[in-house]
Amino acid sequence: MAGTINFFLKKPGLSGRSLIVLRWKYSGFDLIFSTAQSIAPKNWNNRKQVVKSNIETTSSGEVHLNEYLTTLKSVLQKSYNSELKTGIPTPDVLRKYLNDFVKQHIKKAEPENSLWQLITRFRAGEIRDKHGKSKTAGTLRTYGIVAGHLKTFEKTHKYKLTYDSINRTFLDRYLNYLEFDAKLSINTRSKNLQILKVFLNEAHERGYTDNTFFKKISVAWEESEAVALSRREIKLLYDYDFSDNDRLERVRDLFVFGSNVGLRISDFSRIQPHHIFEKDGGLRIKIQTQKTGGVVEIPCNDQVVSILKKYNYHLPKISDQKFNKFIKEACREAGLTQTGRLLKEPEKPLFEAIASHTCRRSFCTNLYNEGVPAMVIMRISGHKSESAFIKYIKISQTDAADKLSAHFRKLKESKLVAV
Repeated sequence: MAGTINFFLKKPGLSGRSLIVLRWKYSGFDLIFSTAQSIAPKNWNNRKQVVKSNIETTSSGEVHLNEYLTTLKSVLQKSYNSELKTGIPTPDVLRKYLNDFVKQHIKKAEPENSLWQLITRFRAGEIRDKHGKSKTAGTLRTYGIVAGHLKTFEKTHKYKLTYDSINRTFLDRYLNYLEFDAKLSINTRSKNLQILKVFLNEAHERGYTDNTFFKKISVAWEESEAVALSRREIKLLYDYDFSDNDRLERVRDLFVFGSNVGLRISDFSRIQPHHIFEKDGGLRIKIQTQKTGGVVEIPCNDQVVSILKKYNYHLPKISDQKFNKFIKEACREAGLTQTGRLLKEPEKPLFEAIASHTCRRSFCTNLYNEGVPAMVIMRISGHKSESAFIKYIKISQTDAADKLSAHFRKLKESKLVAV
């Protein structure tokens, strides 16, 4: 075939989603065809012309979106080769094959109140929270991931998902799929079930189903084995000379910056000069967080100010994946190789446990250890509840014992309490 079959996105509509369009220039012709599918632009890999997540589905929830696009391209190639026997086909001729594929391959829409239609509405952001607020982009992305797992389960295990089919048999099979097929951690599996319960609770409240089995689904969480770096360890990393390696120097600077502001990487990587202002003789950052939509105000310490000035208030850009890969390399080179920090994997060196989320955990843990009240830290970190915040505090059994021992000494010295 002449030329290359390409996919591109049209300008986003009011929903914020962009239509995926197929285009193929061949033998003087220019074929443009709507795939009838849309996606949020940030979930599209423009260079590879594919959806970033392999579990993103079509609007009906019936087919994985990348699989759909691959099949559509194959239909075009086969129809072209077939018509070529009688001459080069025109775009109108080829569109008929593509339209037939769209009609035959995508099943008729589910009833308006069906489980899959409800999930589609959740993913589109049509269903607001109980306070009438719109769901954040991160929440909508999570809905898409859960929908992808449900669709994969339905397809591979040949288990038709309806409101009535959500029962003990489903739960057993789905949990096995999440653990052994998808190979998800216990907390990721629990998050998946939590979101599924959100879907089913909404359906029950709207009167779509009287099946209440979902209320019996328990969600178990395992305490994270993630680590937090101490002030001393952060300074060790901050002071290390990476002048001969720009890549590691940039990721180190971003990590130290994040460890001092407490923001998620999705937020501190967006900081621009207009987010920074002066107050009380120092600099502060004021930004609206993506996940919760809340506005936080953060005073900048010397390390943060130094890094901001170093990059002229425009921090380097790096993907989450590369950040998590490079920071491990930087921490290993800086000497953060201690073992025994993880209870389940005591032989694992410290640098291997460090990722972008370590920044936020380190911020919260260090301030908490330094006696800053939890509610003050939460106002800076943006945590909505103390239960969510406390999960970020990483204190070892030894640290806890040391703190209690110091507390007893103070009581004894004060002679207020007999100990």
